Amino acid sequence: MKFIPTLFILGILAILPSALAAVAPLTKRHYIPELKASLAEIDKRWKNIEKTITGIPKQGATVADFRVAKTAIEDLTNYMLTEYDAAIRKNGAMTNIKWSDEMLADMWPYQANGANAMKTLRSQILQMNTTGGIDFVLEIQSSNDRLGSAFSGMETYLGRYVFQFLGGFSLLSPIKDEFRMLDEILDTGKAFSRFYCDYVWEVWGYPLCPRN
Repeated sequence: MKFIPTLFILGILAILPSALAAVAPLTKRHYIPELKASLAEIDKRWKNIEKTITGIPKQGATVADFRVAKTAIEDLTNYMLTEYDAAIRKNGAMTNIKWSDEMLADMWPYQANGANAMKTLRSQILQMNTTGGIDFVLEIQSSNDRLGSAFSGMETYLGRYVFQFLGGFSLLSPIKDEFRMLDEILDTGKAFSRFYCDYVWEVWGYPLCPRN
């Protein structure tokens, strides 16, 4: 019985080097140029969305103004579902040998742009309805929801491998910011839904969903 603790300790010491290697700092782990270029494209498209949405007049906007924003949103969504998805799957960025904090750093530029664009978009819902009617509002909502689904997939893929950050806690910060940006997209979707519920109540007197 006296040998059990010793053997146990020896066993722990035997596996310790590999365990430490698995959680070693990730700063030197690379990712392929295609994925890096893909994140740059996402950044470019988010900047375009932000510029387009914040450029919509607070009063007197036209359907055409909102359609330009809708097109920009759909452009990013389609990119996420095709080019980005293909790049990250090719890279295998979530494997221990390839994950890199460089990728997380490359996410930083578009996070603020995305959050600001979504906050501005949901502040324009009433004007969308005044300009194009409820069906037009639902069109924009559909585009926003697809964008949210695309980024939800991205965050699920990242979050699934959170334990890789045992060796680099500082790398969790960009992930948290990414989640916050996604929350802004989802909150905008909720704002659309609340507006539609209120519209149905006011116009048809039908309690489509609970009212606050």
